[in-house]
Amino acid sequence: MNFTEKAGEYRRRTELEVQEALMKYTIAVYTISLPFRYTYLSDAFQEKILNKEEDHHDVQ
Repeated sequence: MNFTEKAGEYRRRTELEVQEALMKYTIAVYTISLPFRYTYLSDAFQEKILNKEEDHHDVQ
């Protein structure tokens, strides 16, 4: 195995390690953000429902 083959193999291995680390980081960030995301969505949704109810009261 010559130097270029070794370098190519090392580069491929490094790229895979970087991809794996990035994937783990992305999954961790997504998992941590889930509760906040759902809280935000449910608050926004409840506010939307309240606004619709107020609109119905205005019409009548």
